[in-house]
Amino acid sequence: MKTVNFLSAAAILAATVMTSCSRNSEDATVNDRVEVKFSANTAEIRTRVTETGWEANDPVGIYMIKADPGALAPGNIVEDAGNRQYTASAAGAGSVSFTPQPGDAIYYPVSGDVEFIAYHPYAATVTSDFNLPVSVAVQTDQSKIDALYAKTNGAYNKSKNPVDLQFEHRLVKLAFTIEAGDGVTESLSGLTVKITGQQTEATLDLTDGTVTATGAASAITANTVADGSSSEAIVLPAGDVAGMTFTFTTAAGGTYEVAVPAGSWASGKKYTYEVTLKRNEAEITGMVGAWGDGGSETVTATPPKEYVVETVFIPKGTFLMGSSNGLGAGTPGTDPNVTPAEPGRSSSETQHSVTLTKDYYMSVYPITNAQYADFLNDAGVDASGKNAGIQNEQTLIGEHSWGLSYTGSQWEPVSGYDNHPVIYVSWYGAKAYAEWAGGDLPTGAQWERAARGGVENMPYSIGTGTELTGTMANFNNSVGHTTAVGAYSAYANAYGLYDMHGNVFEWCLDQWNGSSAYSSSSATDPVGTTGSLRVLRGGCWYYGALSCRSAYRYSNTLGYHSDFVGFRVVFCP
Repeated sequence: MKTVNFLSAAAILAATVMTSCSRNSEDATVNDRVEVKFSANTAEIRTRVTETGWEANDPVGIYMIKADPGALAPGNIVEDAGNRQYTASAAGAGSVSFTPQPGDAIYYPVSGDVEFIAYHPYAATVTSDFNLPVSVAVQTDQSKIDALYAKTNGAYNKSKNPVDLQFEHRLVKLAFTIEAGDGVTESLSGLTVKITGQQTEATLDLTDGTVTATGAASAITANTVADGSSSEAIVLPAGDVAGMTFTFTTAAGGTYEVAVPAGSWASGKKYTYEVTLKRNEAEITGMVGAWGDGGSETVTATPPKEYVVETVFIPKGTFLMGSSNGLGAGTPGTDPNVTPAEPGRSSSETQHSVTLTKDYYMSVYPITNAQYADFLNDAGVDASGKNAGIQNEQTLIGEHSWGLSYTGSQWEPVSGYDNHPVIYVSWYGAKAYAEWAGGDLPTGAQWERAARGGVENMPYSIGTGTELTGTMANFNNSVGHTTAVGAYSAYANAYGLYDMHGNVFEWCLDQWNGSSAYSSSSATDPVGTTGSLRVLRGGCWYYGALSCRSAYRYSNTLGYHSDFVGFRVVFCP
């Protein structure tokens, strides 16, 4: 990992210094020229990384440029008054002045207007295109990597002194407050926090203050206090944080890896994340505001979409997928090594061992009409149920009296059906929602492991496991329509999932031709990739109990929609 944040002392000596060798003679003959004085007011979000003000001798670099055209370029630097080093005169908040290093004082021209560009921390050399190297790879001294930038706006002359440099942070501050939640009894002392998936090297363009990332992504280890209650890091701006992760690791080795809440990291902003570590998951909420003690902006960020959907943790592991055919060396019912054939089983349900190598989270309930309406309206899906930029303009949803209707300019749940599972949704529509929420549709294997709740060789994961009754689930047309999700509140399975049996069939990721059987061989992270149909699992309000078995598979075309088809989503950290 690189340990140089800005140019090393050796590099400074070896590089070409972009300052004039005539500084001393120029400064000695000042005539009636006026030395420029510089200050900064930290009460207006013009503060260094400490957020309490500048420290004595903090170094800044300053350029004096022509007011017209007012751009940093070799020909626009006034009398070689470029990259002069100044230092903060005193520590503390409020107003601070800057003192030039010997021979580096800048003087106003005798006549004419000028502007100024300044940055922190100072580097004696800058590339020929005015790009300053920046690195956030090492966080041990954040004052060395906190890039500040200031550019005056307007014409200055010797009648205007001092020049108030309005510094702004050009990088991003992350701050975590961390606590132990349910199921976590170990101390957080020694906790480490890492940000992965982001580049750590960049350049700060002194012509306009933009930051451009360079190089490959690398893990960043944040500065965490000894008791693990808080942690901070400075990172690069990012227009899209998709794919980045936060990893929290306790001294005992417990690791929580969560996706960075969807959105972007804007230059000069501070993002504060409140993190609760629980037995099987980490909950995270975010705030965004101005970086600095003078910032008045603090607004609640959009909750990460991973947590818009209530989820439960499903552990990785090995389980038996499919259903028993009752064959074996012993006698079913008397020999414990032989399981009776499962009633209603299909020949396609060949029982076999499956290993899932990653933990995941699954929505507690099928996605509801209210949740799906939020997606449709956010994505700008019109009355046709389509959007040109989503799933190649396939139909995502249709109107239904138990589902959603398009009213005026938006989608709304039909009155009384807000909390019922969304229906009349195609596979395209289910997939689009899952991606919008930051997750995916479950594979058939993920769905079945979750549905079984650790119960193998049983048709159902609730009750006795051998039968399904009308008090346990909505099936066999006993109600005549969908019921609200979680209506059978006494019958969650061991993982805490509701409605895995009945109510609505649920779309899965897998392709299937509708008849082929599983292989009897063991499989690892399987997903069906052949066939023109897509798998549906779980049974529904209209079909009988046997179609609600954990092993049962149904399928249909990707554009199919009906009043007994919905879905749920999974998230894989």
